Amino acid sequence: MVAIVDTNCDPDEVDYVIPGNDDACAAIRLFASKIADAVTEGRSLATEQDFTATRLSRTKLRPKRA
Repeated sequence: MVAIVDTNCDPDEVDYVIPGNDDACAAIRLFASKIADAVTEGRSLATEQDFTATRLSRTKLRPKRA
């Protein structure tokens, strides 16, 4: 589990601690923005073959409609 951990939280319950103020809107906006940037960067690095393989595996896992 990844979590923003403030001074009033128990970090022992979290696998990956992100120290920060979880009460401030500006801090939450910053974290969300950085996560969105990382997702965008990761998608730009992935190849079309990666996306095709993911789509195919998802299609095979879906139950067929009656």
